[in-house]
Amino acid sequence: MTKPAIKETLAPFIAKKLRDLLTSGEVKVGEKLPTEKALTERFNVSRSVIREAYAGLRAEGLVEARRGAGVFAIAAPSQSSGQRETFLGRETYAVIEALEVRMAIEMEAAYLAAIRHSPHQEERIWDAVNTYKALRDNCQDDIAADFDFHLAIAEATNNPRFVEFLKIFGENSIPRRSVIEVIDVEMSKDIAMDIGQQHGAIAAAIARRDPEQARHAMRLHLEHGQKRFRTFLRMGLVQDSSD
Repeated sequence: MTKPAIKETLAPFIAKKLRDLLTSGEVKVGEKLPTEKALTERFNVSRSVIREAYAGLRAEGLVEARRGAGVFAIAAPSQSSGQRETFLGRETYAVIEALEVRMAIEMEAAYLAAIRHSPHQEERIWDAVNTYKALRDNCQDDIAADFDFHLAIAEATNNPRFVEFLKIFGENSIPRRSVIEVIDVEMSKDIAMDIGQQHGAIAAAIARRDPEQARHAMRLHLEHGQKRFRTFLRMGLVQDSSD
């Protein structure tokens, strides 16, 4: 079996192969799907990749794990309300894919913002940092403020194409958007605290006009977001954002 060329697409690739088993009828509703061991050997990947692929199918409502028995089909893809396509790919993986693309673009945006920002634009970035912190401290919805911080940096590049790019993705590219209603309060607070600190580090590097550090801080921020979302996916906490 041929593996995809890009490592980051392994889980969606394997999920598609498993989904094809259901679509073709090779595995029928009620029947057991291949074990993790069989799939790791077939695709030559780690068990964590297989678990992530199965987590995606669970989020789509196609399979369920039964303790001590394995993973079983519970719906055909055409019957699953969770199976929808977006221009980025399946809903389950759209946020991860968006973060991968955003990383390439926003690292450069942070770099340019550190070089080009005006005093007014720096103030706008800090306003976004402080607005996010105030909402976080009051346990209010901070998703829009999170996105606005990234938008403020895009504006500070003084290249309108960066702003246009971010607006294509919108707030749905924020990883917590898919899990905000199902994670517990303490976990949500901890995540918001980490994000606020990362925002502050990015803003400080931009204010110092340190482009390399701004780029590095943005990379760390988006990498953390990607890792969090993958963890949520494995935990079965990802919701279909199109519902």
